[in-house]
Amino acid sequence: MRVFNRTADPRVRGLAAWTGGGWLVMDRDITEASRSAPDPRVTHAWDAKRALTRAYRRTLGTDRDPWDVYLLYGPGARWSGADPPAPDFWMQRLGLPQAPVFDPGTFADSVLAKLARLPAPNATRGPRRVA
Repeated sequence: MRVFNRTADPRVRGLAAWTGGGWLVMDRDITEASRSAPDPRVTHAWDAKRALTRAYRRTLGTDRDPWDVYLLYGPGARWSGADPPAPDFWMQRLGLPQAPVFDPGTFADSVLAKLARLPAPNATRGPRRVA
C-alpha cells in the first residue's frame, strides 16, 4: 500500500475488505492477509457472506466479483442507499474495461493530488464566535 508510505496524513484511510473463497477460507486467514497492509489507518473487514462484494459489483457496473480493486473516495462520500457510492477514481487488476489497471504509483499520485486539494486539517471555515 504505497500511498500510506508516501504520507502520514491521518485523513488518508483505507479499508481492506477480505472475502471468502479463493485462498481466504477461514476467519484466521484475515490475520495473515492483513499483514499486507499493516498501517493503523487501514481497517480490515471480513466479508464472509460477500454482501460488500455484491454491492460493489453493482456500483462498479461489472458482472465479475470486484475482489482486487482500489477505490478512492473524498471526505464527502456517504453510503446512504443499498449500494456504496461510486468512487471518485478507481483501479483494478481484473482486466475490466471500466477502470485502468492498478499501478501503485499512479494510485498513490491520485490520492495525494486529491489530498492536496482539500483544506488543511486545522483550517478554519470563517470567523468563529467566541462567547
